[in-house]
Amino acid sequence: MISFNLNKPYPLNDSIKGRWINCISFGGFVFLFLFVFKPFNLSSLRYNIFLTSLGYGLVCFFIMAILNIAYYSAMPVYFSESSWSVKRELLWSLLNVFLIGLANFFYSFTIGIASFSMLTLLLFLTYTMAIGVFPITAVVLINQARLNNKFKGESLLINALVENSVKEIPPTQNLAIKILSENGSVELELLPEDLLFAKSDDNYVEIVFFHNGKKSRKLIRNTLKNIHAMFPDHQDFYRCHKSYVVNLIRVNHISGNAQGYKLHLKDTDEIVPVSRSNNENIKLLFAQRP
Repeated sequence: MISFNLNKPYPLNDSIKGRWINCISFGGFVFLFLFVFKPFNLSSLRYNIFLTSLGYGLVCFFIMAILNIAYYSAMPVYFSESSWSVKRELLWSLLNVFLIGLANFFYSFTIGIASFSMLTLLLFLTYTMAIGVFPITAVVLINQARLNNKFKGESLLINALVENSVKEIPPTQNLAIKILSENGSVELELLPEDLLFAKSDDNYVEIVFFHNGKKSRKLIRNTLKNIHAMFPDHQDFYRCHKSYVVNLIRVNHISGNAQGYKLHLKDTDEIVPVSRSNNENIKLLFAQRP
């Protein structure tokens, strides 16, 4: 069932490659649609319809690139999947449409198709928003409901696998993990079973662990990739997200929403996200656990 709760989580397209593909795809669609179907009396223009349509496609491409590549990269705090919601997705998508309509107006004026007046500007924006609002809203709401149902349902199946795995955390037979800073000095030593997760935090990595039965945190100047390599070489220490390495023996429950799976850890309220590219891997890892 489609939910109209606009504050529900929604997946953020955080792949730069994916965003470039979207810019090219939408720009190409605008060009082909105008060139093939010639709406808004484009067929009656004295201008070269191919070049005119290509111009509108390029306008769409450049506006989307400015917003979704340049602006996105400059605002990492705002574009965070942990806070991304249906409302933010709708507002961001409609802002794209609005600015594309505004840019189309100036392009039309520049090539002599439209007069420069407030009425013409309002008509451009009204038509653009009218065309964009309903399909964008429908697509976002349907996609949110589809993904939410998918990951909620599948998380129930994975939890059956989690319950069948070892419930008590076994004492390690390995030496303590030594975690180094980028200059090579030892910043932290802990037993493998005491590690909860490691999280990338700009130029640092936050290590969340248990010390004398209490949850502790420590920031270490290094990369997540380097610190992951310091952990024992087995699948319990899994990079489930570009910003997280999690200790799977600490997982006791998995939930799901439109953004994907969330790992709930033993003896703490910490929740670790799983990136969409790792959703299938998580299911396999728990299926293979003893």
